[in-house]
Amino acid sequence: MPKISKLINIFKSCIGKGSNAREYKTAPEMFHDLRISINNSLNSKTVKMLVLIQ
Repeated sequence: MPKISKLINIFKSCIGKGSNAREYKTAPEMFHDLRISINNSLNSKTVKMLVLIQ
Protein backbone atom coordinates (compact mmCIF):
# COMPACT_ATOMS: atom_id res chain seq x y z
CA MET A 1 0.00 0.00 0.00
CA PRO A 2 2.78 2.57 0.69
CA LYS A 3 3.86 2.41 -2.97
CA ILE A 4 0.36 3.40 -4.14
CA SER A 5 0.18 6.33 -1.71
CA LYS A 6 3.62 7.48 -2.90
CA LEU A 7 2.38 7.43 -6.51
CA ILE A 8 -0.72 9.39 -5.51
CA ASN A 9 1.48 12.00 -3.79
CA ILE A 10 3.66 12.32 -6.90
CA PHE A 11 0.51 12.63 -8.99
CA LYS A 12 -0.91 15.34 -6.69
CA SER A 13 2.36 17.29 -6.79
CA CYS A 14 2.30 17.19 -10.60
CA ILE A 15 -1.33 18.36 -10.70
CA GLY A 16 -0.66 21.02 -8.04
CA LYS A 17 1.77 22.80 -10.38
CA GLY A 18 -1.16 23.65 -12.67
CA SER A 19 -2.37 26.45 -10.36
CA ASN A 20 0.02 28.92 -11.98
CA ALA A 21 -0.62 29.23 -15.73
CA ARG A 22 3.11 29.62 -16.44
CA GLU A 23 3.89 26.36 -14.61
CA TYR A 24 0.93 24.50 -16.08
CA LYS A 25 1.77 21.01 -17.29
CA THR A 26 -0.13 19.16 -19.98
CA ALA A 27 -1.25 15.59 -19.27
CA PRO A 28 1.53 14.01 -21.40
CA GLU A 29 4.20 16.04 -19.54
CA MET A 30 2.65 15.07 -16.23
CA PHE A 31 2.63 11.37 -17.11
CA HIS A 32 6.18 11.67 -18.44
CA ASP A 33 7.32 13.11 -15.09
CA LEU A 34 5.37 10.39 -13.29
CA ARG A 35 7.02 7.70 -15.41
CA ILE A 36 10.48 9.16 -14.75
CA SER A 37 9.90 9.23 -11.00
CA ILE A 38 8.58 5.64 -11.06
CA ASN A 39 11.64 4.56 -13.07
CA ASN A 40 13.96 6.36 -10.66
CA SER A 41 12.38 4.67 -7.64
CA LEU A 42 12.53 1.27 -9.35
CA ASN A 43 16.16 1.83 -10.37
CA SER A 44 17.18 2.83 -6.85
CA LYS A 45 15.50 -0.31 -5.46
CA THR A 46 17.22 -2.46 -8.10
CA VAL A 47 20.60 -0.94 -7.23
CA LYS A 48 20.00 -1.61 -3.52
CA MET A 49 19.06 -5.23 -4.31
CA LEU A 50 22.23 -5.69 -6.40
CA VAL A 51 24.36 -4.23 -3.61
CA LEU A 52 22.72 -6.60 -1.11
CA ILE A 53 23.32 -9.58 -3.41
CA GLN A 54 27.01 -8.74 -3.72
